[in-house]
Amino acid sequence: MKVRIKTAIIFGLIIFILLFPGYARPYFSVILLFLIGLFASKEMTEAFANINFKLNARLLRLSYLSFIPSFVYLFWHKSELITAKMLVDNGGAKTINLSINQDLLFGTILFYLIFQILILTYMIFKPLLQKGANILPEIAAQILTSLYISLPLFAGLLLLFLIPAGWFWFVLAIITPWISDSSAYFLGRKWGKKPIVPNLSPNKTYAGFIGSIIGTIIFYLPIFYLAAKYLFVISFKPIYWLYIILFGGALGILTELGDWLASAIKRYCDIKDFSNLLPGHGGVIDRFDSTFFSFTAILTIALLFYFF
Repeated sequence: MKVRIKTAIIFGLIIFILLFPGYARPYFSVILLFLIGLFASKEMTEAFANINFKLNARLLRLSYLSFIPSFVYLFWHKSELITAKMLVDNGGAKTINLSINQDLLFGTILFYLIFQILILTYMIFKPLLQKGANILPEIAAQILTSLYISLPLFAGLLLLFLIPAGWFWFVLAIITPWISDSSAYFLGRKWGKKPIVPNLSPNKTYAGFIGSIIGTIIFYLPIFYLAAKYLFVISFKPIYWLYIILFGGALGILTELGDWLASAIKRYCDIKDFSNLLPGHGGVIDRFDSTFFSFTAILTIALLFYFF
């Protein structure tokens, strides 16, 4: 337990160092995405090597870091980036312009798609032409493990730069799994008896699953109230409490699903953790498996909100 707590403190400090400067300069927080992609590619390759699946570590790394051309594109157009602009209406009340630079959004997505398609095409046809149809299971594993982490990291990039108050959403996507996991752990430990996914992880219980949802909602209630008042500077309506409960509940469920998927991969590869990089906590994928889902979920909800 002492090792686990010590690792958690050191890990938390590192994350804080990488995230805090991003409030003023979001480019700094991209380092975190880069490090996740770098370490995760090694962990995933070694996990599948345990069952004699030879994933191409170099291609996996390129896939996980395929957000970099999009980042370069955004950096080149940094003068055009608008994340949130304060306005004052005729009555003198402050509001926020929740607009997205659609040209930059579509350009960023296009750069990502081009680079990702080139990598996936090479990933499919090089081994297929060299070794024949028998290599198809390994090709499928290579593609799925590529998209599993590459898409969320790209979603994190979009959150940072193209969504109004993007740094807030980015940090929220990282913190949410910690709150969810902690709530699931404590409620599951106290009241958990019946496993909810025994075929994936016998230690995960219905009580823990419910605790994850409740803990996330309780955390979101004051966070979004304060964000509405001081960050978005909008009048808080009673209906917003319902939206927060629904949003928090959905994120609580999705972070648990992210954890379950990682557990399934580990069970398939016959490993306990993806690595021992973080003593007592496993590897980078172990720490960010739920974050991969929260990045994608928060971006999806934000885009639906802004466009519809």
